[in-house]
Amino acid sequence: MRSINQSDFTGGLVLTLLGAATTGYAWIELPIGTVRQMGPGFFPAAIGLLLFFIGVFIALGALKSSDRLPTFELRSALAVIAGLAGFALTIDRFGLVPAIFVLTLLSSFASQKLNWRVSLLISVILCVLAWAIFLQGFNMPIRLWRWPF
Repeated sequence: MRSINQSDFTGGLVLTLLGAATTGYAWIELPIGTVRQMGPGFFPAAIGLLLFFIGVFIALGALKSSDRLPTFELRSALAVIAGLAGFALTIDRFGLVPAIFVLTLLSSFASQKLNWRVSLLISVILCVLAWAIFLQGFNMPIRLWRWPF
């Protein structure tokens, strides 16, 4: 007898129902329009259809899953949450560069394969990319450095 991954099947079913409900609501209550002249219901209907099909694929994939379910790594989840919290707490007080360093270094504890040199290199690369994209590309008023002391 074949085992079914219950969590994936339930999640796929929920996404399928949510997508069907969203598409149905958009179809009944909002004018859809055409591809050339999209109405206010076009985007919700398209997203609903996308959710519907993603849910179907997830549910079907759960039917032919293996007996072994993936394990939940608490350390990885806590490291990523700590990185996001650290970023949120440091971006206003210290600026973008220190916040990216905090985010990257705390999140790097999620992997046991990364060493501190690789984490530091990733932090530097992300800082340069953030500077290029947000300050140079989009000209956003974000402080790179701030020393509140």
